[in-house]
Amino acid sequence: HHVLTAALAGALVFILALVCLTPGEHAEPQPTTQLSEPAALLGCIRARRSVFPRSHVRRPVPPATMRRLLEAAMWAPYHGPVPPWRFVVLGRRAMAEMQRTTLEFYDAHWHETGWADGKRGTAAEYLKWRAMTEVQWICPEYTPQHILSVP
Repeated sequence: HHVLTAALAGALVFILALVCLTPGEHAEPQPTTQLSEPAALLGCIRARRSVFPRSHVRRPVPPATMRRLLEAAMWAPYHGPVPPWRFVVLGRRAMAEMQRTTLEFYDAHWHETGWADGKRGTAAEYLKWRAMTEVQWICPEYTPQHILSVP
């Protein structure tokens, strides 16, 4: 879990560098000599903000933007001979179905596996978490237009 988190953090930094510093509509890596402005990258990282459901913008993400983000993610560093990146982009309907399936799994197994990040507790605690989670995961006003999964 920690290795995946570290890898995703590294990929995020690399993606931020490409999105902030690469001109044009392509996401090809630039030679490190062109990244002579570390302050620009640091500024981009410092300006990064989390986006919570209340801040979601209700407009479609253009396909070109989605492709550019995925192309940038493909250039994230890796240590092996073959890039391991595989992405699944889900629209709202598929995302809601996936989240319903996940909640069904938790409903059947929460007492054995816990929920969320392995949290364990009473039935009342689980039901409280589930009610809150169902609203956040499945209601249209809370769900983003796309969700990106890295299998």
